[in-house]
Amino acid sequence: MAFHVPSPVLFKTTKCPHNFSCLKSEDGKCPSGCEVQEAIGETLLTLKNKEERPSCPYRASVMDLQLCSCPTHIALYQQLQQGETPTQA
Repeated sequence: MAFHVPSPVLFKTTKCPHNFSCLKSEDGKCPSGCEVQEAIGETLLTLKNKEERPSCPYRASVMDLQLCSCPTHIALYQQLQQGETPTQA
């Protein structure tokens, strides 16, 4: 099983430090432990874990928030919120 993310979204994710392993997981979660708290519009996620983790170029600390701007992570989160499940790879 794997998640499907449209090619244009994948092409925007040019700096993935995990080689898109989230697409191969059964839950679509980022291996960095970047659990989503909520979406801010369609281009930003706030994360539950408030610890700074410099291992991802898409993660940023702003005031007391940890933000994620990874296009693939956002697409997976949107799919999960819509109740979509992984598709056969």
